[in-house]
Amino acid sequence: MDVVEFLRARLDEEEATAKAAAVNSETWRFDASLACPAIVAHGSERWESALGSGVWECDDPHDDCEETRREARAEAEHIVYWDPERILADVAAKRAVLRACSVPDPHDPDDVDGCPECTVLYALVQPYRSHPDFDPEWWM
Repeated sequence: MDVVEFLRARLDEEEATAKAAAVNSETWRFDASLACPAIVAHGSERWESALGSGVWECDDPHDDCEETRREARAEAEHIVYWDPERILADVAAKRAVLRACSVPDPHDPDDVDGCPECTVLYALVQPYRSHPDFDPEWWM
């Protein structure tokens, strides 16, 4: 598997995951107006609560409720940042980069040296270093 095939496979996986998560809505937002931080699928009645739902309840005066709420809010905001709409846009942008790159034979290391497009592709695959198919030769 070369770097282009590897990247296409990862993008296909990300697109499939984002589409599966976007069954009710592609856009998520954070709703801080509730008693518990919540992630809302925009245009949907489905709510995912970061607190509540029996996961944790502040019923002990010795618990640090405010700190836990701040942590849950930070987690909820991070999850919302990676909503399906953003992931699908990211996948589309990376596919556009792939189309724009005229990469020489990625299996031939002599063709890759000094290739600016290859440097871009190697940069794009760095977030996937923990994937079992990641080739250590792509490490930057």
